Amino acid sequence: MTATIIKNGDYVTHIKLPQWGLGKVIELLESGAVRVFFEFEGEKKMQRHFLTPAQAPESHPVLEKIDLDRALDGTVSFPNLEAAFLKMFPEGFDDQRYLAEERSYRLEASRSLHAELGCETLEALLRAGDYEAVCLLAKKLLAKTTLVFPNEKTALTDGFKKGDDQKEHFAKALDILLYGEGELGPRFTGFVEVLDELGVCKWTIATYFLYLLDPSRHIFIKPTYIQKAAQAYGFDIGYTTRPNWACYQRMLRLVDYVASQLAKRELLNPHDLVDVQGFIWCSIFDGKAARAPKKAAKAKA
Repeated sequence: MTATIIKNGDYVTHIKLPQWGLGKVIELLESGAVRVFFEFEGEKKMQRHFLTPAQAPESHPVLEKIDLDRALDGTVSFPNLEAAFLKMFPEGFDDQRYLAEERSYRLEASRSLHAELGCETLEALLRAGDYEAVCLLAKKLLAKTTLVFPNEKTALTDGFKKGDDQKEHFAKALDILLYGEGELGPRFTGFVEVLDELGVCKWTIATYFLYLLDPSRHIFIKPTYIQKAAQAYGFDIGYTTRPNWACYQRMLRLVDYVASQLAKRELLNPHDLVDVQGFIWCSIFDGKAARAPKKAAKAKA
């Protein structure tokens, strides 16, 4: 019987552990073993006879970029992340504690945005030139949650104090961001430029109002969380300190990727992106799941 030839970059599956999902060979070792990165189990080292060739996926945002040149330290297996989440919330996304601590208050804040700073209300204030009222309502919405750091809320208030021009620029940019026409990318960029003018060019402020507009479609960015998540999933987000649309799109792809992986495994069933983000943040910062970088382990079969 001719041994299967395995090369660097090949896609494979484990013959006895299909639940590990699709894997990619990242190194052939002199001992005859190979290092493989599996989509649900992370990096493993094993003998080649445990592997069978698999068809390359049309698109896989993690595996297609995994190779020896990419650091794999800090990745966490998907089952460990699921276990961490279920340890906190045994009933998954319908767990009463999860609803109270992670979901309900975000949806309530979203309802507040639509009630207090909806399209008609905001545009009426702009027509009246009442930019001060828009800024006050924006501050009120920030106070609805603890998502944005207190010092960043204070920095935005300080930015408004710079003058009436800054208030006007913020009010108009917020309207364009939330309710403007055309592609969202340029509208997001314009809002970021105004935040820079106010001295509060932060990911949290840049994404907060858009997130509240529709948390089932948009995402809220906390830099520490998103970078830790990208590391855990082996996902390259190309993080930049300054908010920008291209980086936001990469972060959104990370969240979409996690949603697709959850759907494949069928253990947890998120209702929308609110739940997907809830899964990411809670599982990563459970503590055990995000401990020291995971070492390559030999497969037991």
